[in-house]
This record gives sequence, structure tokens and C-alpha cells, in this order.
Amino acid sequence: MVSLDLSTHFLDHGLLISIGQYGALGSLKHLALATTGTRLTADTLQGVLEGCVALESFVLNDGEGMYHDEAS
Repeated sequence: MVSLDLSTHFLDHGLLISIGQYGALGSLKHLALATTGTRLTADTLQGVLEGCVALESFVLNDGEGMYHDEAS
């Protein structure tokens, strides 16, 4: 069982993509994210959650601030 608990001021889009890719390997069971300086988009969160195929629990704390997407 692998858990990832990440708390940071800025949660980079690329890092979230990497977490989803790691989760696709099937070993990530628990994921907790906290960020005070990043607004997470629905598409970004969807990518992480869909990628983490074996995820049993997900906690999101303090998601706020500014998120700039290249498509925006």
C-alpha cells in the first residue's frame, strides 16, 4: 500500500499529471493534497483521479488561489 500526502504552497499542474501517471501503475491507494496558492481545475483533478486506478481515499485541503492554464 502506497500513500502520498503532499502539502505545498503551489501545486504545479505538471506534478499533478505525474501523480496521475504514477497512480496508473496501480500502487497508490491513498492521496492527500493541500495547497494554499493554487486553484485546481476540474480537468486537472479529473486527470489525477482517473489516473489513480487503485485509489481508495482522496483528501483535498485548502485548494485556493490562482491557477493559470495554458489553454485559458
